[in-house]
Amino acid sequence: GDDTVAQPLKGKVLVEVFSGDSSKQGARLSELWERLGGVAVRYDLLESPSHFLQDEVFWTEQRRKPADLYWRAVPCTHLSRANTTGGHGRTTEQPYGDETVPAVREANAVVRLFRARLMGLLPLAEHVVENPQFSRQWELDELLPLMSVEGCHLLRVDYCTLGMPYQKPTLLATTIPQLLGVAGVCPHKGAHERVLEGCSCVKKAERHPWPLVLCVAQAVIQHFQKLQKTTRDAARQEVAREAKKVYKKES
Repeated sequence: GDDTVAQPLKGKVLVEVFSGDSSKQGARLSELWERLGGVAVRYDLLESPSHFLQDEVFWTEQRRKPADLYWRAVPCTHLSRANTTGGHGRTTEQPYGDETVPAVREANAVVRLFRARLMGLLPLAEHVVENPQFSRQWELDELLPLMSVEGCHLLRVDYCTLGMPYQKPTLLATTIPQLLGVAGVCPHKGAHERVLEGCSCVKKAERHPWPLVLCVAQAVIQHFQKLQKTTRDAARQEVAREAKKVYKKES
């Protein structure tokens, strides 16, 4: 009906992990999700002191009653190759860096706990894991197996293909096949208007651009609508099979 058109995500729940501060233009997917009729949980320490991956109560409840979609974007400040300060010691040969540095040790611990939360919910809901292509996250043993999970798709989208003045190649690992339509590699020749180098530039580009958020929402809606139709068709087929059984018994 009209309500489904106006609120295509009605009844759908999003948990946006590491959503950022909504008062500073973070949590953009959550904002759009709610505009489209859904319920969004902005899960970030910047939103609430209790919102951390170590919150066993929250994550136990999620396994009992999972959301429809989990969007996860691990903070990449201490995982990015663009971060050339702080003595983190991360290299291709040693992506874990120097764990005697507190910030490095903490970032690695977050990734390990992140993986545990992700794998515990992987079969129960839809997922999107996002990070810059050159984030060391994708080189860590905890995340590498994700790329070989059946039903999980890996795609690259350069933000300049969405109209942004910088490239920022980004990888999305997702269980939603419709998101493959978002993929796009930079076709530009020459330099971009902005180049992301150093912590300050990386920080400014952390927020997900609205064009990406809109594309993600469209893909998610298409996916849920297809699932709903598939479920509806399967139910109709089951009814038809049962009806045939009854008919045979009565004839």
